[in-house]
Parts: sequence; structure tokens; C-alpha cells
Amino acid sequence: MPAEIQSPENKALVVIIDDDPNILELTSLILSSRGFNVFTANCARTGLEIIAEHEPELVLLDYMMPEVDGLSTLRQIKSRFPDTYVLMLTGKGSEEVAVDLMKAGASEYILKPFNNRNLVERLDNVLKIREIELHNKELQFEHERLL
Repeated sequence: MPAEIQSPENKALVVIIDDDPNILELTSLILSSRGFNVFTANCARTGLEIIAEHEPELVLLDYMMPEVDGLSTLRQIKSRFPDTYVLMLTGKGSEEVAVDLMKAGASEYILKPFNNRNLVERLDNVLKIREIELHNKELQFEHERLL
């Protein structure tokens, strides 16, 4: 069952997908206390349903999950929801994993265990990049329309 934590501020909508209930609780508390609207899911299937329904700006996605792994889920998200950016959470810190994640469309990745400030800083950076890239797409579309 997905959980939603509403915040008093109107900040970005973030979906957290992780099979570890402690990570879900910790990250949702960190983000909601900083004004983000947060949904959580403990599996890829539920996470994808939430993404389809709410179209979040950002997804925090665990790399290692049972049933459907994070890399496959990342590919589905980027294919179906290209304007949703993904920050991967991983306990595996190899260069190979990082390269695979970035090639598949991850905007950023962070190693577990993470510190709260680092998580929020990276999330804010990804959201700023998203805003700039989407604005650039709009400008490009408008430019092409005018030609």
C-alpha cells in the first residue's frame, strides 16, 4: 500500500521506491520535513503505479530489489515517463554500476548509507537540472515552431 506524506510547502513531488522499510521511513521523513511531497513504495510495481498516477518530478530508486531490480525499473521509468528524473540509491559503489545507471538514464546516484544533507543536496541539484533541461526543451520547441 503506497503511503503519502504531505508537506506544508508546495515543493516537488518525490516517489521513493525501496524494499527496505527503514530506508523508506528515513528518506520520507527527511524529504517531507524539508517541504517535499512524498509517496513511498516497497516494490517496483507499486512504484510504477504511483508514478503513472501522480507524475512526480523525481524518483529515488533502490538499485537492489527483489522481483524487479532497480536498473530494469529505471529503464521503464525513463521510457514511459521521460520528464521524471531518477536518483538511484545503491549499496554497490563500483564504477561499472555507476556507468550502467547513468547510461540507463539515472540523473544521479548516491551510495548507501548516505548522510541526510548529502541526499537533500543531490536531490535539489537534480531538480534544478531538471528544471533547466525542461525549460530548454520548451525553448527549443518554440524556436522550431517559429521557423
